[in-house]
Amino acid sequence: MLICFLLSQRNISKFQYRPGSNDEVIVNCIGSEGDVVIPKTVKEIADGPWSFFECIGTITSITFQDDSEIISIDSNSFYSLEIELANLSNCNKLAFLNSSLFYNCINLKTVILPNNISSIGNSCFGVDSSLQSISFPESLVEIKEYAFSGCGFTSITIPGKIRIGNGVYSNCKSLINITILGNISYISKTFFSRCDSLTNIIIFGNVNVIEEDGFSNSKLLTNVTILGNVSYIGQQAFYNCKSLTNVRFKGGLKYIGYDAFFNCTNLTSISNIDCSTTISDSAFYACINLESISITGDNISIGSQSFESCTILSNITIIGDNISIGEAAFRSCTNLSSVTITGGNISIGLYAFYQCANLISFEIQGNLTLLPEATFYKCEKLVSIVLPESLKFIGTSVFACCTNLQNIIFPRNLTYLGRYTFLSCKSLKSIILPESVTVIGSGLFQYCTNLATIIMPDGLKSIEYSAFSECTGLTSIPFPGSLTSIEHKAFRKCTGLTTISFPGSLASIEHEAFSECASLTTISFPGNITTIGESAFSSCPKLKIITFQSNTNTISFYSNPFSDNILNFSIQTVLTNSSKDFFGEKSVYVHYKNITELTDQTTIDVLQYIAIEHIINPLDALTENVNDPIVYESDYSFLSILLIGLYS
Repeated sequence: MLICFLLSQRNISKFQYRPGSNDEVIVNCIGSEGDVVIPKTVKEIADGPWSFFECIGTITSITFQDDSEIISIDSNSFYSLEIELANLSNCNKLAFLNSSLFYNCINLKTVILPNNISSIGNSCFGVDSSLQSISFPESLVEIKEYAFSGCGFTSITIPGKIRIGNGVYSNCKSLINITILGNISYISKTFFSRCDSLTNIIIFGNVNVIEEDGFSNSKLLTNVTILGNVSYIGQQAFYNCKSLTNVRFKGGLKYIGYDAFFNCTNLTSISNIDCSTTISDSAFYACINLESISITGDNISIGSQSFESCTILSNITIIGDNISIGEAAFRSCTNLSSVTITGGNISIGLYAFYQCANLISFEIQGNLTLLPEATFYKCEKLVSIVLPESLKFIGTSVFACCTNLQNIIFPRNLTYLGRYTFLSCKSLKSIILPESVTVIGSGLFQYCTNLATIIMPDGLKSIEYSAFSECTGLTSIPFPGSLTSIEHKAFRKCTGLTTISFPGSLASIEHEAFSECASLTTISFPGNITTIGESAFSSCPKLKIITFQSNTNTISFYSNPFSDNILNFSIQTVLTNSSKDFFGEKSVYVHYKNITELTDQTTIDVLQYIAIEHIINPLDALTENVNDPIVYESDYSFLSILLIGLYS
């Protein structure tokens, strides 16, 4: 049944009704132009996008008569109409607007909602409409996903207590200001993402959750003010908001998701991070204008790289009962000068303050047991640090390249110092190691060129590879009586060393351990020494006095211990009873091979000291009897001549 309604003096709308509906269900609008008025008797507009399909390009507005009975308008009913006005103010029985109702109405500028509407459906007014303003009734409780995506708003005001779906105002390119008048349970995923003109957000109540991508890529967003509490900020919530300068809220924050403020390059402050707070990985990564951060709460977790490359950040204060700082959390914060951490149980991850070049003051109070690898690597202005008494382990390269570090006080219970801990700490002058340390690790003080005094613990067993290599300020070393081994290159190029007296416990000196010690003149070997490694004392041009104790044990001399590739030892020589008067009651074993010439005076001195007092026929040396004076592998005749020359 076709019924016509007079809309104006010039425009007539023609509606087709569903058969048997008593003219209450519109299924089509035919041949209408200009302003369309829906009769008050109509209860439903059905058939979705076909309802007004034939009116595309011909009508300019839709209104409903007073006391309208409309209760349902099908999804997509006004799809792609070129209307400028949708006046629903008389639709008092209409409880919700279905999805995509005004989708792609690109000329729509004004919408008037009824007073009792409770829900606005998915993409109801998207995409790319010219809608610039809308007032929400108090009855509204829900705006679903992408409802206003791409609209032309410059300013919006949202009542409190509204559930807001994903992407509700996403891609609103002209939106500048947002005001939310009350509490809001959550700002959902992509709520305002890609709102390129968004500048200010004010929320007068509490926000439980700002979800993932809530404001991501809002490149002009400058200020976010929340007068109530915020509990949760999701991942990438403010991702790449490069103009954001301030985020303020009352408190209550418990969680900041990963990348939440990633690359917010103008963010200068974020206030009131308190209570039990988790700051996830990369949350503030590359916030290059973030000036200070203060975090207070019971349980605080700061994720990996959470503040990495915040190059203006100058002060950090963290106070809490349980504090966890993740890997590289503050790495390359090159302007950071002061850090204060106060808590109960504290843990710090790898590289946490790596390359904080301006860090001067670091104060930590609490139960910290481990400083892991490279914690303060290349903190070039760090002068002194007091470590907590609870500290037991210092990992690899923790203070490496801290070139201005002068003083450090170790806690009494420290048991482990990792490799290269103080590598290139060129201002370090003195060190007192705690008694609990038994090993000085590889490269521990390598290139500490001003280190002049080292006090080693009485229980020290081993000095490892390059531990003091190129510590040119050392002139003497008081080794403890417990030391058993000095590993290769341990004191290489310690050019200030003049005299070395080894403890009686020392058994092994490995290759190049004291090579290129240009000022070394005197060495005294203990009776327990069993191994002197290859080139152990090579290139020590001033070395003239070498003393072996009378109770010398079996000794293995490896290649070149006292010279520069002139004398090479390789196989065992047995000294008979005739030599025992010289060395005491124990035999001495010497390794050597391929002797071709001898010009180094130091090597001559050593051979003179350890050589036997007589020479047997070299041919007899081919038998390996325990009483044979010498057993050697090759060039034996040359060695015989050498020894004859030494004792002629």
